[in-house]
Amino acid sequence: MDLKKQIAYLNGYQDAEREGERTKQEFLFWKRRIQEIAEETGNPQAAQWEAYYCKMLQGRYRKCLQARLLVEKAILQASPGRERTLLRMRYIDGLSMEACAERLGLCDRHLQRVHKQILESLQLPEFFPVQDRDFVDRMACLAGFLCQKEELEAA
Repeated sequence: MDLKKQIAYLNGYQDAEREGERTKQEFLFWKRRIQEIAEETGNPQAAQWEAYYCKMLQGRYRKCLQARLLVEKAILQASPGRERTLLRMRYIDGLSMEACAERLGLCDRHLQRVHKQILESLQLPEFFPVQDRDFVDRMACLAGFLCQKEELEAA
């Protein structure tokens, strides 16, 4: 995988985080809206609509969790210490290279070289490993529970 693809892959963490938050908000919106429709119309099919949308949105949320997990696992390949810290600051925390250089006490040019060397040492997977699917399913169930809990607290 070339460096541009690796950077895009690692940037997927922030993309997945934003998409997960949008999905969570959409999930809460549709759940409320379908309940309103059921109450207004007395339509018994509203429960089926709710189940359909909830299942669809939970599937999308699960994919976001999978993407984030992949990036976190890729970062764990880097050596502990400065290398892993740089990748976490850059791709998980979303800091700019300048901010990373400042926090690590390195000049921008040196940080760019270190960053490139780290990326060249990573072996990023092309697909989601089967052995991690159970973990992601547990995380998706937890996410579903958290969405329901936040909805109850908001009501």
